[in-house]
Amino acid sequence: MSDIPVKPCGFYVLVEMDKFEKTTESGIIIATVEQEKREQGGMCVGTIRAFGNTAYKGFAGCTCPEDWGVKVGDRFRTHRYAGNAIEEHENFRLIQDSDITAIIKDGDV
Repeated sequence: MSDIPVKPCGFYVLVEMDKFEKTTESGIIIATVEQEKREQGGMCVGTIRAFGNTAYKGFAGCTCPEDWGVKVGDRFRTHRYAGNAIEEHENFRLIQDSDITAIIKDGDV
């Protein structure tokens, strides 16, 4: 838990977004095929770090995130502009539970 910078409230989910820029030793950013595909599709990938106390409870038949099929540590996809960036922690965002559009199975990106 010590690597979690904030505790989400309500239906928000704390996520850590992947960095997918590659740079040379001198600091030049290299565009990769993977980066271009993500840009064109407007998708972002990350890891779920924590749930707010009412996340997924508003959905029919759900009493917890696991009922919806998500858990802390899952890799997921969301749209590019989902949630709010946490200024002090560059790769973390607070997004709504419904903004998690897919869970990524092992090996998929």
